[in-house]
Amino acid sequence: MKTKTFLLIWLLLLLGLSQVSAQNGKDGTGSYSEWYTNSYSDPVFCEGVLVDWLDLSITVHHKAHFLKGDWLTCFTQAKGTAVSENTGENFIIKEIAKQDNNVITADLWEFVAEVHFEAIGDQGTHYKGWFTVNYKWEFTGGKTVCSSK
Repeated sequence: MKTKTFLLIWLLLLLGLSQVSAQNGKDGTGSYSEWYTNSYSDPVFCEGVLVDWLDLSITVHHKAHFLKGDWLTCFTQAKGTAVSENTGENFIIKEIAKQDNNVITADLWEFVAEVHFEAIGDQGTHYKGWFTVNYKWEFTGGKTVCSSK
């Protein structure tokens, strides 16, 4: 259920931001920036294996770039807290992400986002690494350093 909530939040956010492209500069070219708070879940991969989900509560700075009405890319920086779904451990979280879009038509577009994160837990767990997610909501684990005391 949390995964579905995460995906729904991302989908609504992405659809909503795609509507502002026509308001950016001449012919929808330029940048759009905003701050917001959000809650969602991120996967944690250790050596390519999904080991946990972190439920995040974060503040996000989002910047999107447009060219002639097409949403080309966006960048986010986030800071906040997270809780492990497996252990209940509390984390301080920092996250940056870059999303590249391939706009095919107004109703069809694809994206790949690369998310880099660091999560420091209050029980000695420390995750630092990255993963990708695509427009089909398929997650792929990247290189992650996973340590605990």
